[in-house]
Amino acid sequence: AFSYDSIRNTYNLIKLGGDLIDVREAKKANYKKKQEGVATEGGGEETKEEEAKDEEAPTPATRRETLTWQSNRGQEESEAVFHIMQLERHYEATDFMCWISFIVELAAFFVYPAVALFVIKDSSLGTIFIVLSIISNIRWYMNIVTAIEETGNMDLVGGDTPEETWENKARLNNIVGSISYNKSYRGWRILMTSLGFAFIAILLTTFDSGAVSTAAAPLTYLPHGEWEYPGASLDMRYPTCTLSKLKGGFADQSTMLDFAWLAGAAYIGDNETQISLDTWFVENQGVTDLQDMVDEFRSREDPNNEIAVKFKLISVPGPEPGEKTAIIMIRGTVNQFDMLADAQLWSAAALMQWLRGIIPVGEIWTEIFPDLVSWMNAVASTSLEKVAFYKLTTKFAEELKKNSDFAYVQVTGHSLGGGLSLITGAQAQIPAIGVSAPNARISGKSYDPPIGWHDINKYGFNIIPKHDIVPKLDDVADNWQQIGCNAELSKSAGFCHFGVRSICELMHVCGSGSRPVFCECYTAYEYPPPTSLTGNQADFETLCPKK
Repeated sequence: AFSYDSIRNTYNLIKLGGDLIDVREAKKANYKKKQEGVATEGGGEETKEEEAKDEEAPTPATRRETLTWQSNRGQEESEAVFHIMQLERHYEATDFMCWISFIVELAAFFVYPAVALFVIKDSSLGTIFIVLSIISNIRWYMNIVTAIEETGNMDLVGGDTPEETWENKARLNNIVGSISYNKSYRGWRILMTSLGFAFIAILLTTFDSGAVSTAAAPLTYLPHGEWEYPGASLDMRYPTCTLSKLKGGFADQSTMLDFAWLAGAAYIGDNETQISLDTWFVENQGVTDLQDMVDEFRSREDPNNEIAVKFKLISVPGPEPGEKTAIIMIRGTVNQFDMLADAQLWSAAALMQWLRGIIPVGEIWTEIFPDLVSWMNAVASTSLEKVAFYKLTTKFAEELKKNSDFAYVQVTGHSLGGGLSLITGAQAQIPAIGVSAPNARISGKSYDPPIGWHDINKYGFNIIPKHDIVPKLDDVADNWQQIGCNAELSKSAGFCHFGVRSICELMHVCGSGSRPVFCECYTAYEYPPPTSLTGNQADFETLCPKK
């Protein structure tokens, strides 16, 4: 590419070439003059002194004279090399600045994290941090590459000329660097640095957002009884559209669609819950919001509101007359606090899954992963205790089981709420329906109380949208149903996690049944429009215009 520097360098090279030609011609002329002086009789001492001063000769007239002039030049260095020079300024830190840098590094990356861990009373993790930091610093400062970089010299490396010495030092530096750091070192360093900055970004935004309660945007429902999704043909529906074996609630009329909607209803504001229930369960009388029971329980168990988990409680008619079923709805991830909870609860399991994927025949180690994760989480027990939201929901579920007003208790949730639902269901031994939920098969033993795979299989059911990355955390249990996702593949990793999209997918494939349909399936998620039961299909564009 052309630039000012390249043009300037080209000009300097041309000018240097001209200077070299002038110098060469001048030396040849001096040599010729010296040879003519020697041939005269009166050359004497003056000619000898001139010969001693002159080392080169002008251009001779014949080829023989040219060869003679070149042979007399010997190995002397050309004066033209002095036209190429570069001035560099190197700064060397003083001992005082080196000590200041070392103290700041020690305080920021060792003392402060260690003190912080002990302040929050996580002594086990603090001790491990100190030990690993000492080992890492010994390895770093005793490394030969670091020693060379810090001292700035390799005095033991020599050479016959300065150029040869520099070449030897450069060659040794490359060899030592290749031995000390393999080819993957730079890649791992970039990866871990990027992960560190990502974690810091989440942490910083956490302080801005806090544990803010984020209510879901209201849905635009169409007039009930006038529109429906008939569902796909019978041979193409999901086999679990109807959860006919589920005890309690609507019994054999329980559907994945209802639980997906209830999981999303956990995001609704407290003042809007009963209105939304009346709209969705328009044909089922007696579905009631019991937020008062939740508030009374939390006032006893969490008076300072320190546990950042939000859940609702509703009552639905039971299978038999007079029976009631309590359904707990746990809210999912809405802010960075929830994201940190996700990371802490399932990071160890995700690490085991990653290791299984990169080591040969990694599947054979799956059976010992729960024990490994349990040991890892035991080290970080203090920090995990702060995000063990399931303890509060499990205790609430166990109280409801003892309440004679309810014949059955169920729990559901989306995302983080779905993961907590699966844990709560296995611990309290009640049916749990998760939507886009992280699983608990690997991490089950690390919870308090621990849960086994048979508990998860017996009480848990996970609805997993295709391409959704959150349900890939931890290994899925035996009871689950994958549903489709119509998002573009390039966006599917995040867009398939949306709870409303899952509701639309179930409504489109399984049919809306007696539930009302809403515009967002068409306007926001590009599903086909519902079918008009009154024959006025043209009115749909007026009721649900696309933005």
